[in-house]
Amino acid sequence: MTWNWFCKFVCIASVIFGITGEPDPDICTPGPGSTDGPPLPVLPDRYRLFVEANIANRNYSTEIEETYDGPGNRGSSFSISNSKYIFSTYDYYTGQSINVDVFTNECFVYNMTDVPFNLYGFVNINGTGHIGGVKDIFTFGSQFGETYMGEEVIRGIQCDRWQSCIYNEQGGDTFLLDYYFSKPGYKMANGAEQVPVRAALNGSGGSNRPGSIIPKRYFNHVYEFIGVDTKPIFTDREFEPPIGVVCDGRVTDKEIETSFPDAFSVNVEVNFPEYNRTYNLREYYNYAAQIMAFEYQPWGAVGAPEDPIREVHDYNLGLSYQMNRLTDECTITNISKFSGEAEITPDDHVALRSSASLLFLDEVYWVWQGEETVRGMKTEGWIAFRQDYPSYLTDQPGTEVNSTWEYFFTRGNWTAEASYHHGVTHIPVMLRLKMNMKMSGVETKFNYESHLFMFNNEPSITAILTLAPVLKKTIRHIYQWKSRENTSENDDGVMVIAYTLLENPSVEGDAATPMPQPTLAEANDNIQLAVAEGLAIQFKYHGGQTQLYVKTNSLKQENGLPGDNSGSSSGISTGGVVGLALGMLLLGMLIVSAGMFAMMKMSKGPFSYKTQE
Repeated sequence: MTWNWFCKFVCIASVIFGITGEPDPDICTPGPGSTDGPPLPVLPDRYRLFVEANIANRNYSTEIEETYDGPGNRGSSFSISNSKYIFSTYDYYTGQSINVDVFTNECFVYNMTDVPFNLYGFVNINGTGHIGGVKDIFTFGSQFGETYMGEEVIRGIQCDRWQSCIYNEQGGDTFLLDYYFSKPGYKMANGAEQVPVRAALNGSGGSNRPGSIIPKRYFNHVYEFIGVDTKPIFTDREFEPPIGVVCDGRVTDKEIETSFPDAFSVNVEVNFPEYNRTYNLREYYNYAAQIMAFEYQPWGAVGAPEDPIREVHDYNLGLSYQMNRLTDECTITNISKFSGEAEITPDDHVALRSSASLLFLDEVYWVWQGEETVRGMKTEGWIAFRQDYPSYLTDQPGTEVNSTWEYFFTRGNWTAEASYHHGVTHIPVMLRLKMNMKMSGVETKFNYESHLFMFNNEPSITAILTLAPVLKKTIRHIYQWKSRENTSENDDGVMVIAYTLLENPSVEGDAATPMPQPTLAEANDNIQLAVAEGLAIQFKYHGGQTQLYVKTNSLKQENGLPGDNSGSSSGISTGGVVGLALGMLLLGMLIVSAGMFAMMKMSKGPFSYKTQE
């Protein structure tokens, strides 16, 4: 450590000018040392300590907290020098050192093999980078020719003193290095014994040869060690750059997982600190059915809807159903191209994005941030920086949008239990987005956090069972059937299944590949044929697959509007909502992340594309 810190101040110039020479006899002459005196202290292979480095010959001091984990092959430090507060990490698996200014969040990435200074050294073993050994870091040990110099009192602490003469041939530096260790039996505040208390370094540098372009110089450094912990308990967070800092050029330690279930749902709480508002919604997504849905309460601005809304996007036809959950009124429109889950095809139609594309997991380079605690859960986070989102803004002349994205997922040893699954891992917990937008020279900052709850990865029918009653004021052409099956001749068990078929909506959708839809009469014939041939209904029951067969010739037809009969029924459309009965689930950050601009604009929320007045 002492030599490495000394090297920080003098080695760069030495490397540049290629200084060579011999030890300065006016300072000392390296030798084998002496075996007299007490045994050398044993240095710990894991430690945390605080150092005050006084560079007396240059009239300034530096403070640094060092965290060294030899067995873990990792290290970090926090230094204060010339009013700069720098946190540094040393990742020997990627071979990178990362320095972050804790006030400005500026980040600089270095390859440890390309820089002359490294606090903890760099050793190449069989082609793999390793952190330096503790003796080399401290420049202390029998290989350095230590000589016992007796006892001294340092800061009131009884210490043993060892001295060595060090010559750095590459830099042409000769110096005496004195180490003071607390004596055995003297317990420090944390219970440690025989720990370094002070190191003093006095010497000269530059070439001793006549005509050297670097004049001879003298240096005097004193390193005060405070709070040396030889049995630290580390967290992974100590060896990672601060959460939320983007470091250009950083190599990720762990790839982000891009696979998600074909169907899932989640509750979302979105916090907008700029507006002191919280927004809640339930989102559903189902890839097999090519349908997504979400339930939300509009912002409540002047002129905006005030009742809760269930909105369903059917990508089989490219139609959006916006249903007022209190009045049963329904509006059918094309799916907006600004919808977060939509992508625009080359021929200017809408299609449902893949789950990886939906989260932008396959569009940007995600860097693993390490461990973070979110809502009391151990999570791991990934971060990405982008300048191309949203494209409908960044494509405009004079507009620049920089955004930082962070996703947090539960670690592998955390599992979730929900209605339709057990023991699921890698659960999305939070999305954090920070945006800095410049439009026509005006800068606007926007931040939000999206917290995800009740993540479920099975299809759910309950979200859309009430669709037909909602649509009854919009679509008037309806057939209803009832099919009754007695499980045995004298069995009291009876299951009645009621279907409601709705005519195709008159609105033409904007789907990239529209799915052909049967007419109401064709749907009627299809169902009657299926029942006549022995229709089987499959479902999960007590963790296993179960199926029931509809009794042939049991189909009865009744005309009327959905909800007119007193029996239990559920509406299922053969047209624009044919896939809804299959169930739908939507990824947690679906609308919030990709479509937040469009949603707030559509809902007449507080966000504006122009300067706030």
